[in-house]
Order: sequence, then structure tokens, then C-alpha cells
Amino acid sequence: YKKLALLVAALMLLGMPISIATPLLIKHLIDVVVPSGEQQRLLLVGAGLLGLTFLGQGLSYANSLLNQRFHLLVLNRLRRHLYAHLLHLPFHFYTQHDTGYVMSRQRDDLKNLSGVMADTFLRAAINLLRALIFIALLFYLDVGLAATGLVLTIVFFGANLLFSRPLRKRNEAVQEAEAQTSTALHEGVTGIRLIKATAREKFELRRYVTALSAYVRASIRRDRLEIFSEELIGMAATAGVYSVVLVGSYRIMNGASTFGNLFAFFMYLSNLFGATGSLMRLNSNLQRALSSLKRIYEVLDTPAEVSSTNARAEAPPQCGLEFQNVSFQYIPELAVLKNLSVKIPAGAQVALVGPSGAGKTTFAHLIPRFYEPSTGRILLNGQELSALPLFELRRLIGIVPQDVFLFDRTIRENIAYGNHVAEP
Repeated sequence: YKKLALLVAALMLLGMPISIATPLLIKHLIDVVVPSGEQQRLLLVGAGLLGLTFLGQGLSYANSLLNQRFHLLVLNRLRRHLYAHLLHLPFHFYTQHDTGYVMSRQRDDLKNLSGVMADTFLRAAINLLRALIFIALLFYLDVGLAATGLVLTIVFFGANLLFSRPLRKRNEAVQEAEAQTSTALHEGVTGIRLIKATAREKFELRRYVTALSAYVRASIRRDRLEIFSEELIGMAATAGVYSVVLVGSYRIMNGASTFGNLFAFFMYLSNLFGATGSLMRLNSNLQRALSSLKRIYEVLDTPAEVSSTNARAEAPPQCGLEFQNVSFQYIPELAVLKNLSVKIPAGAQVALVGPSGAGKTTFAHLIPRFYEPSTGRILLNGQELSALPLFELRRLIGIVPQDVFLFDRTIRENIAYGNHVAEP
């Protein structure tokens, strides 16, 4: 959405001359028009100020609408991309990560990414340009006062950079605690039958409250630092404004400046603080966004399942299956299957019987390639499974899982989930 982002930036640039011209008009009004007593010139300048105000607000309104649209479109596209990647991740990813881990990346972390979007950096560049222009205008109006304002600006930036790293670390702690809270909530809702059957409501409530308390503590620590940094910068800004008032008043008393000049100076100084304030808020949002981006890329950097080819696999008339010296382990040095060899002829009906943990489910999961063998080969009609198109292979296999999962859809959709063209 580069064109939309550039349009947002263009509207900001169009509004810049208005913020530059308005203080100079007011200076002219106070220092020239008012002493002259000419009402016609007063009305003319007043009309100009109103026109600039309406134009500026119109540009600001259009800018806000387009900026909001840009963010929604980008987030929508990111959500689609992340969800598509999640659907194509290997089965073992979901056995190694709980549901809260996955949900928090898709739901919570994506909301924080506004700090690293293209329009944010364009805005930062434009605000930096505005700040430089306002600094130049401040020096044009009054060198002594401008030096004071420039020192204040440097103090603001220094204080903001000082808090950057601690804020990022505390944001990471908040996001991890939020993920744990999501996990506890999800398990409590999905496991409600077992919870009620074993009368463990109080235990699960304590577990959720513990996770929620950790989230609250992490949020308080993060917010405490954010508020402290904002208040510290605000205190410095207030002290700086008072300094400018005193110095400006002294210069007016000595005839080195005028009321109009001081008024225009304050307007430019206010605009300068607004531009630098936006840059400082950008840093706070950037730290939060970088923490979320790191967590999202933990998922996006996980390799998706790879199919050997995109060709369609034709359903063979018969399927003979053979395991040749197959071994598999979920964790190193703990084999679930070890050097297993078995040949199942086409048309055979085979039952796997054994105690819990013997490897029956693992054996079945290797056939649709939910997992890949650690060693050995699995052949279908003499051809290795790894050489077959992955998704077409799975379409040839009918599976009735041990645990029944129902989607929030119609009964027919659930029954025919694997075959949407099935006849009723």
C-alpha cells in the first residue's frame, strides 16, 4: 500500500505551510494591524486566519481517515499472511507450542505493529523536517530565545533515548505474560468438561488468577516507567516554557523584542514541541512494536511444510504400505519407534494393539507425514512418501481421529469436512 502511505505523507506536507504562515500572520496582526487601528486590515487578516484554520482542519481530517485506512489494510493483510503460514506449519509446531502462544501472536502482537509501518517512518521524516523549519524560524525571530528552545529540544531527545531499552524489555515481559493469560483462559474453556468432572474449578481459577496477576504486575512496571518518562519530559518542558517567558519578557522590557514577536515565537515553539513530541512517541511505539515483531517472526521464521511438487496425485486403485527400518523420536535419545519394518499389502485390514505409549499413534501419524521418520523409509506402492505431493497425499487418506473436534458450523459441514462435494 505504498501509494496510500505516500498520499498520507503528501497531505502532511500540504499542511506544513499553514503551520508556518499562521504565527507570522498573528505577529503581523499584533505588531502592525492593531497599532494602525485599520479595521479593514483587521478583518482581512482575520479572514485569512479563519481560512487557513478551515483548510488545515480539512487536510488533517483527510489525513486521519487515510491513515486509519492504511493501518487497517496493512494489519488485515498481515493477519491473512500469518494465519496462512500457521495453517502450513508442520504438526510438531503445535505439539511444542501451546494455544496461547499462537493466539497471542495473531491477536495481541499484530495490534502493536503500527509503530513499524511505512507511514510511521514517513511521518517521522516529515516531523523531523518540520522541527528543523521551526528551529530556523525561531532563530529568525529571536536568537537568544531560540537557543533556549533548542537546548530544551535536545534534553527531550536525550531523555527519550535513555528510556528506550528499558521500555522495550518491559514491553516484552508484558507480552509474554499476556500470552500466558491467554493460554490459561483457552485451556479453561476448552477443557471445561474435564474440569467439572474432576471438580477442579477452584484450581483452574487460581491458575488463571496467577497468570493474570503476573500480567498486571508486568503492565504496572511498564506503565510506571512510561509515565515517569513522560512526566519527567513534561516537567522539563514546563520549566523551559517558563524560562522562555521570563527571557522574552525581559527582552520586551528592554525594547529588544515585541509582544507579537513573543507570541509568534511561542506558537513556533509549541509546533516544535508537537513535532518533537511525535518523534518521541514514535520511539515508545517503536519499542513496543519491535517486541511484538520479534515474537511474530518467531512464527514466520518457522519453516512451513514442504511438498516435493505441485503436481496432483491420482488416486491409485490399490495402496500397499511398507516401513523399512523406520525410527522416530520426539526428543533426542528417546526413540518411540526403533528400526521398525513392516509390510502391509493392498486391501489388508490391520489393527495396532499395544499399551499406551507403545507408539501406535506415532505409527499412524507418520503415514500422512505429520512427522518425518528420523531414519528409514516409508513406501506407498513402492514410492517414498517424501517424493509424493504432500497435500495430495493427505487427500488420499481417510482419518477418524481419537479426539473429536467440532467446528462452529452446520452438522453437514462437520460430517463432510474432508469432502465438501459429498452428496447428502
